[in-house]
Amino acid sequence: MKKQILSLSMCSAIVLMSSASAQASTVNFYTTGTFGPGCTSIVTLVSSITCNAVGGSLTFNYHNSLAAPDTKILTDANPVAVQYGSFVTNGTANFGGITLTLNVFQTNPSVGSQGLVGPLTGAFAPGSGGLVWGPVNPTSWSIGAIDWTLTTESTIGGIRIDPPTAAGAPGPLSLIEGTVREPALAAVPEPSTFGLFVAGLSALTLAVRRRRDATRA
Repeated sequence: MKKQILSLSMCSAIVLMSSASAQASTVNFYTTGTFGPGCTSIVTLVSSITCNAVGGSLTFNYHNSLAAPDTKILTDANPVAVQYGSFVTNGTANFGGITLTLNVFQTNPSVGSQGLVGPLTGAFAPGSGGLVWGPVNPTSWSIGAIDWTLTTESTIGGIRIDPPTAAGAPGPLSLIEGTVREPALAAVPEPSTFGLFVAGLSALTLAVRRRRDATRA
């Protein structure tokens, strides 16, 4: 009988683990961007916005809502990497005093949005210089049950943007990255699973007691 109790305990543990690992959430989102005053002109396309300054330009590529939204599957409470967009520089320009607002729109499992605001500093020319977007505020936020973060350099609280190449071609993509997680997906078994385990263990315990009493009688 003791062996039966041990077997039930082991099986119940497996069931508990399976119940915990079966949880998952789907997160859908898209992004947009807005430049503040200081651009000689602003060009907005389906999936990008460009700030033109004297002699050069800065383009922010985002995940627009017209295409399929970005999807992340969360299977536990650990952070999952995400990309919010990217920067590309061209020409030679000074972007000091201009701000960029990155907007993150969550459409599932709940609906909400968050704006991330930061100034642009620095100047660039082909092969030299560079820009910084930051400090950016906030760098962590929540929409419903979902927690988000923006990955920044700790020394500047923002993101470095590479200049154009020495040959004058547009600079490499400077990615804007972060994480998404759902703390509620911690490995907690469902209450019903606990109930089945306790009920089964109680039944076996009662059987052991009856058998023991019968033997004594």
